[in-house]
Amino acid sequence: MSDDVHFDETSGIESMKTAWGQWYQTMEEVYVEIDLEEGTKSKEVKVETKIKYLKVIVRGQEIIKGDLFAKVVTNECVWSL
Repeated sequence: MSDDVHFDETSGIESMKTAWGQWYQTMEEVYVEIDLEEGTKSKEVKVETKIKYLKVIVRGQEIIKGDLFAKVVTNECVWSL
């Protein structure tokens, strides 16, 4: 593991800082936090989730795009601002 990865054995959470924000992962869930400019409106954020794919566009700029390691239940994926 790199120095940027921190695994908290007591909580079972692994986290990683990135250029666009950070993500957290437990054995069952992944949380993605994207740093947004103040004043960003929900209509300026587009999130596309598929069984093994995630894409996030903010104000026309692609922030995340790619295949996921494992399948997700798309109707259980939630995003909030």
